[in-house]
Amino acid sequence: LRLITYGFERGRPDITPALTFDIRDLPNPPKPVREAHLGTSEVMQEWFFADDGVRLRFKEVLHEVLDAVGRFCEEHRDEGRSDNERVHDDAAARHTLTIAVCCRKGKHRSVAFVERLARELRKTLAHDVWRVEVSHRDVHLPKS
Repeated sequence: LRLITYGFERGRPDITPALTFDIRDLPNPPKPVREAHLGTSEVMQEWFFADDGVRLRFKEVLHEVLDAVGRFCEEHRDEGRSDNERVHDDAAARHTLTIAVCCRKGKHRSVAFVERLARELRKTLAHDVWRVEVSHRDVHLPKS
């Protein structure tokens, strides 16, 4: 499972994600917080997730991603297997499901959101064969 973040201002990622969540409508941290911290920072994440709307959106996105994981497993379950082979949900070992989250610059909100999402998915999918990878495309780019 690949989770990617990007800044809307810099265009879509090269990879076409199965799902994209645009969170530009969620509250942006105040300028002093943004200048001092990126979304990978616990300080930024605590500030961001203190908002009720952010927590609600997070729950909705988590649910939608878990549904997508289930659909992905069903779609790829029998690929490359003979009828007498035991079917195991090892789709992640052979395929990648990509989920994208964007905000305006791809440095704060989307990064904080995906960091928390990755932690939750790693716990939830720990019993499965899913490996959760995170890629923040724009987090370290210079200001535009």
